[in-house]
Amino acid sequence: MASAEDERVNFDELLVSIKSTRNVNEIKEKLDREQKRAATGQERRHGKTKKAVQQKRRPVTEAEAELEAALEAQESERRNKKVLEAPLHRQARNRIESRLAYRQTKEELRPWDSIVEGLRVAEQLQFPHDERRDDPLRTLTAEERAKTFTPRTELELRMAEVLNGSKHAIRDGEQYSRAERELLKAMDVTEAQRKCAELRRMRALMSFQASKLKRQSKIKSKQFHRIRKRQQRRELVKEVEQLLVKDPEQADEKLKELEKDRAYERATLKHRGTNKWTKQVRKFAARDPQLRHKLEDQLRLGRELKRKNEAVALGDAANDDDESDKNSEAANFGEEEEKKHLVATESGNLDAALNPFYRSALENIRRERKTVSKQARAKAAKLVEHGVNFGGQLASVVAEVAKGPELDETEDEPTPFLDLNVRPILQVPQELADGADSDSDVQHAFQAEAYADDDVLGEFQRRKERVETQEKPKAKQSKYLRGWGAWTGPGISEEAEQRRELKVFGQQPVLKARRRKDANRPGVIIREQRVSEGIQRLQPRDVPFPFTRIQDYEAYVRQPLGRDWNTPIAHQQLTKPSIVTKDGRIIRPLNKEVKKHKKMIADIIGENI
Repeated sequence: MASAEDERVNFDELLVSIKSTRNVNEIKEKLDREQKRAATGQERRHGKTKKAVQQKRRPVTEAEAELEAALEAQESERRNKKVLEAPLHRQARNRIESRLAYRQTKEELRPWDSIVEGLRVAEQLQFPHDERRDDPLRTLTAEERAKTFTPRTELELRMAEVLNGSKHAIRDGEQYSRAERELLKAMDVTEAQRKCAELRRMRALMSFQASKLKRQSKIKSKQFHRIRKRQQRRELVKEVEQLLVKDPEQADEKLKELEKDRAYERATLKHRGTNKWTKQVRKFAARDPQLRHKLEDQLRLGRELKRKNEAVALGDAANDDDESDKNSEAANFGEEEEKKHLVATESGNLDAALNPFYRSALENIRRERKTVSKQARAKAAKLVEHGVNFGGQLASVVAEVAKGPELDETEDEPTPFLDLNVRPILQVPQELADGADSDSDVQHAFQAEAYADDDVLGEFQRRKERVETQEKPKAKQSKYLRGWGAWTGPGISEEAEQRRELKVFGQQPVLKARRRKDANRPGVIIREQRVSEGIQRLQPRDVPFPFTRIQDYEAYVRQPLGRDWNTPIAHQQLTKPSIVTKDGRIIRPLNKEVKKHKKMIADIIGENI
C-alpha cells in the first residue's frame, strides 16, 4: 500500500516537472547525480559480496593477501586521482607574494607607529637620542669603573685580597660591616640601638665633611684661598704656642721643621716668577688646573714675603700720606665745583658760551639760512639774465632782498626755533602769477632741448606695454585636443562650449580682458596686479602639516617673533630650531630598546592616571 502511494507521489512530481520547462537543466543534473550514486553503491555492495564469497570458498595465503592489498591500493589511487591545476603566471605569483610581504612588514612595523607619530608632531628633535652612549669624550664615573674593574697586577690583587678579606670593609648594598654586625649581636637591644645611632651620626658627619671639602676644592676665588692660608697660619701659630706650654721638645722640633721648609722655599725660589720651574710650569698651567693653582699659590707667597718688611716699616707713614693726598684732592675738587657753580649762578640764565649743544644748534641754523638766501639770489639773477620780466615785480623783490639786513646781524632768540605764524603772508598779484606761468613754459622748453637726443616718451610707452602684457589675464591651456568630443558648425556658441568645459573638465572659462585704469592716461602706469608671481609661487596652496585648519595656520603665521613683542623666554621658544645636532656625534637609528623604554614610560603614566 505504501509503495503504491509513493509511486503516485513520484508520478505527480514527474507530471509537474514535465509541465514546467523552467527547471529542465536542474532536473537533468539531479537525475545524473542519483544515477551515479546508485551505481557507486551497487559496485560497493557487489565488491563486498564478491570478496565475502571468495573468502568463504577457499583459504587465502599471505602472498595472495599482499597481492589483493596492492591491487586495492592501485584501484583506490586510480579512483582518487585528480587533475592538477595549472601553475600561476609569474606576474600573478609575484603580485601575491608582494601582498603577503607587505602584510607581514606592516604587522612588524605597527608597534613603531606611535613613536613615528610622536617624532613627526614634536616641536624639536635632538640628536643623538642617548647622550651617554654617543658621547665619545665622556669619561666613566667611579661607580661605572668599579662595576667593570677586574684586578690584574700584583698590587691590585693584593689590595683586592685585603679589602675583601677585612671584616671592617662595607660591601655594596650593606649598611654595616661584618665586624660591626658581630659587635651588635653581642650587645643587648638598648646598647645596640645606641651604637647604631652613634654609627649613623659618625657616617653622616663624615659625608658632610667630604662634601664640604669637595665643594671647597672647586672654589677658584683668590680671596678665599688667601683667607684660608692666613687661617691655616694662625692655627699653626696657636699649635706651636700650645706645644711650647705642654711639650717644649716637640715645639722645638716643629719650629725646626718650619724653618727647614722656609729655607727650602728660599733656596728653590719657587715663589719668584723668573726661575726655571715657573717657566716650565707656565707651559702646561693653561691645561692643568692643579698646576695653575700651585703656581698662583707660589706667586702669592712671593708677593706676601716681599711686602712683609715694607708693611712693617712704612705702614703708618704710607697711611698718613694717603690720607693727606686724599684730603688735598677732595679739597681741590670741591673748590673747582664751587667755582663752576658760582659762575653758572651769576649768569642768571643759560648762555650759549656755557652750553655747547645750544651753540652748535644756532650755528647750524645760521648756516642753513645763508645757503637758502644764496640759492634764492642766484635763481633770481639767472631768471633776469634770461630776459624773463614779471612786470617789474621781480626786480622790486630782488632789490628788497638785497636791501634787507643780513641774517647774521639779526638777533638770535633762543626759543622758539620755528615761527608758526602764517598770517603775514601777502597775496600774490595776478601779474606775478602770469609771469610764473611763462616761467614754467620756459622751463619745459629748456627740458625739451636738454633731452632732445633721448627718447624718454617712447621708452616709457614701451615699459607701459610690457606691464600691460605681464598683467593681462592668461588663458589656461586645454588638457585635450581642440574639437575633441565637441560639436562644431553653425549654431554652436563659444559660451555654451565654455560652460560645457567647466562642467565636464572642471576648467575655468577664459577671463575677458578688463579695461585698465591707466588706459586714457599716457603718462601714468598703474599696477593692477597686487601680488607678484614670485610671491604667488611662495604662497602655500594647502594647509601644511601638522595644521588641520586654516585659522590655526594663519594665527601661527601672524604671531610676531621679534624681541620687541615677546618676552625673552617666549622669543627663545618661538625661534628655537626644529632639529638640534651636535658636532662629531653619531646619529644612530632607533632600536628596540628605545621602543621598550617608551612603552614602559607610557605604562607608568597610565598607571598613575
